[in-house]
Amino acid sequence: MNIWESDIDTDRLYLSIFKEIVSYMSDNPDDAKMLTHMIFISKNLERVGDYTTSIAKQTYFLSEGEYPDTKRPKAMTTY
Repeated sequence: MNIWESDIDTDRLYLSIFKEIVSYMSDNPDDAKMLTHMIFISKNLERVGDYTTSIAKQTYFLSEGEYPDTKRPKAMTTY
C-alpha cells in the first residue's frame, strides 16, 4: 500500500520541521507565540497523513476482506 509507505515521509518531514522550529524558537524567543502555532499547524498536517493511512487501511479491508499483513511503517517518534 503506497499510502502506508509514503506516510513515513510525512512523519519524517514533521519531525524535521518540529526540530527546526524549536531550534529557531530558542534563538528568537519573541517569536515563540507564532512558532508555537506553526508547530500545531505542522502536527495537524501530519495527522492528516495518519487519517489518510487509516482510510487506506479500511478501504483495503473493504476490497480484500482482510487487513493488510504488514504493519504501517513509522518514523522515529521521539524528539
